[in-house]
Amino acid sequence: ERAEQSAAGLQSEHLRLFNLDPAGVACFPYESCYVASDRQATGWLTARLQQTYAHAGLALAPSRNESPDHAAVELEFMAYLCGQEAAAWTGADRDAAIRALKRQRSFLRHHLGRWFSDFARRVQAGTDELLYVAAAEAADAFIQHDRDLVEVLVDEIDGLTWSAADDRLPER
Repeated sequence: ERAEQSAAGLQSEHLRLFNLDPAGVACFPYESCYVASDRQATGWLTARLQQTYAHAGLALAPSRNESPDHAAVELEFMAYLCGQEAAAWTGADRDAAIRALKRQRSFLRHHLGRWFSDFARRVQAGTDELLYVAAAEAADAFIQHDRDLVEVLVDEIDGLTWSAADDRLPER
């Protein structure tokens, strides 16, 4: 019974925090709420995201009724890109790994890295529910760390030249 009460409380807080609380802090988990100034800008943003996903060979499932700019969708896409990079390094496909890193950098620069910190701060200000506060804090820390790491890695890789004699060893 206690677990049911806790689940019901989390569900109620989720609705209040992310959907229904016009009098409180707006914590909508959509990129467009933070970076798009009007409906037209929102339309362009969602179209650009759909194009980005399609370029990676992905599409949103129509049955899930998710917006391409929802935090969960964008985070899942980043996880996909990280998986692509890991698979490329494991398969010794350096070029594919570098392309995946550059896609991550671009996505963090143009999407998650632009708005998620503001969203996380609003969640932290809008609730006392530790689960939501901790999740927002952890996701934001991951995004910021990943953004910084990917920037450094891409900058370093761009500064290297690869030896044709030994494809495994970079030269400066």
